[in-house]
Amino acid sequence: MVGFLLRTCVLVVASLLMPSMAWAQSNSSIAGVVKDDSGAVIPGATVEASSPALIEKLRTAVTDSAGQYKIVNLVPGVYTVTFSLAGFSTVKREGIELTASFTANVNGELRVGSLTETINVTGQSPTVDVQNVVQTKVMTRDVLDAIPAGMKSTGQIGVLIPGVTSTSQDVGGSQFSGQGLAIHGSRLNEVASLYDGMQYNVGQGRGGQFVAITTNDGTVQEVAVETGGLSAEAEVGGMRFNLVPRDGGNTFKGLVAGSYTDHNLQSDNLSDGLAARGLTSAATVKRVYDFNPSFGGPIEKDKLWFWGSYRKWATQQTLAGIYYNLTPTGHAYTPDLSRPADSQEFNQNGSLRLTWQTTPRNKVSAQYQSAYQRRPYYGYSLGQLTSAPEAIYFSKSIPMYQAQMSWSSPVSSRLLLEAGWLYNKKNYWTVPQPDNLPDQIPYSDLGTGFSWGNYGNTYGNNLGKNFNTRASASYVTGSHAFKTGVTFMRLWADTGANVVNNGMTLQLLNGSPRQVTVWATPFEFYENVNQNWGVFAQDQWTIKRTTINAGVRLDYLEGSVPAQTLGAGPQVPTRSISFAEVTGVPSWTDVTPRFGIAHDVFGSGKTALKFNIGKYLAAPNPITFTPSRTRLAASSRARRGPGQM
Repeated sequence: MVGFLLRTCVLVVASLLMPSMAWAQSNSSIAGVVKDDSGAVIPGATVEASSPALIEKLRTAVTDSAGQYKIVNLVPGVYTVTFSLAGFSTVKREGIELTASFTANVNGELRVGSLTETINVTGQSPTVDVQNVVQTKVMTRDVLDAIPAGMKSTGQIGVLIPGVTSTSQDVGGSQFSGQGLAIHGSRLNEVASLYDGMQYNVGQGRGGQFVAITTNDGTVQEVAVETGGLSAEAEVGGMRFNLVPRDGGNTFKGLVAGSYTDHNLQSDNLSDGLAARGLTSAATVKRVYDFNPSFGGPIEKDKLWFWGSYRKWATQQTLAGIYYNLTPTGHAYTPDLSRPADSQEFNQNGSLRLTWQTTPRNKVSAQYQSAYQRRPYYGYSLGQLTSAPEAIYFSKSIPMYQAQMSWSSPVSSRLLLEAGWLYNKKNYWTVPQPDNLPDQIPYSDLGTGFSWGNYGNTYGNNLGKNFNTRASASYVTGSHAFKTGVTFMRLWADTGANVVNNGMTLQLLNGSPRQVTVWATPFEFYENVNQNWGVFAQDQWTIKRTTINAGVRLDYLEGSVPAQTLGAGPQVPTRSISFAEVTGVPSWTDVTPRFGIAHDVFGSGKTALKFNIGKYLAAPNPITFTPSRTRLAASSRARRGPGQM
């Protein structure tokens, strides 16, 4: 599939460098009030929001008794809003730019006139959301293309928001793609990563670096980042990313995005002062590149759209002060000053998305992404800067894929039904460096903290699977918007562990033999989150210039440790232990309320005062909060005393 997408994109994108349309789970709305020229509200007026971004062309609402209307779950794009009522002139507001997770305040004023008369009103697009209390930063496609966000993963985009802290900073794409983020005191592992409104974390964890798919930027129309005031739809209180995908359109369009740099475009900052302090080399960019062609359009106009994208990107650089080892099998580390250590990452992602208007009131989208990731010296990105290259583990993620479907049905101008389904699978392998010999000894010096010879910790498979679904119903009258829904997630985690040299590592103290560590490996352990249910209700009332946001959420989480067996190993040749299944580890039920008020201070839609308070849950990773008894029994190790090497 990846090869097919690449060939197709290369053939067509050279002459079609234009952006695409989109339809996705973006939580965007247009709302306002309709009045006559005397200032009296008008009930029963028809409001139409139309845009080329909509495969169904337009969405309709009717004002309620307070003259208010609201059209929910629109996609990002440029809209024309038309107000009409028998006996009044039709009024059009054009050029309304709607971004993800934003409610645009668009008011209409009708006057008595001819039925054939249409008044076009121009003005600046709304920039202030005066109804929602969620704090949202939206990275539009123009912004994503302009900012120096490197690989443009959620981590590298999120650090651009004031107040955000990160496990690493990146400018230009020299850092690795997986990062943890926090804001307002949240935890790094509470980042919720959503694609088209659904969480795409891997089965072993919930946030930070636990994502199942490396992001294909060519599939993304916008990125909405919620940083505070989250509604009852959110389980945890950390940062919440929603990647709004592209969907094609009624004309064939495509784009090619790319970047490249190497050491020839880098200056040298190794000054005499740094050299005098002992620094013998500086970090050097060997090569950083990104190639990302995309193409989409109609299979059948106003009926079926497609969008395909292929991305290949990598970063290769050297590290300062760390070198390859001239004697990797010896008892001492001998740095090769002509060969600085490498830090590298290679990624690929092929994606195909279909959007189908099955009936006038039913839309279905389906997307499949197949990815690959290879990190030859990944430990360096995690801060393991006291190891020779042969003592850093090699990682690769294969298989690595995600399938997703969603359905939306505006049953009427007041009732909207939505549902979605997602499944992904990722096996993140860690292994010793491929050039290491099977019996190559791992050394570490307890005095200097430096390691060499071989990777001296556990390695193996880290398989995670994630299945989650969502369903919701929204009832909107104009002044009142009520949404209720349910989410379900199930996670599987399978972790293998082995240690080189038949489970034996050697430690020195300032160059002298000190101890031997013996590991009871190999072993494998399993943890499951069988049920993670969330039932929520979110209510929104607009009374004149004040909007009340009130919600409540019920969560139930139940995990288990499946039955498993520990077999023999090099240091435990007679081991044979079986463990029965353990259920209800943990079994949690929580009720969390949310409340907020948004006030349009001057009634102009340009200044809002907001307040919110809420209770949120933690997001523990399955491999840390559902400990397998197999793991506890297998990780025991023995040590021998000084001089017994």
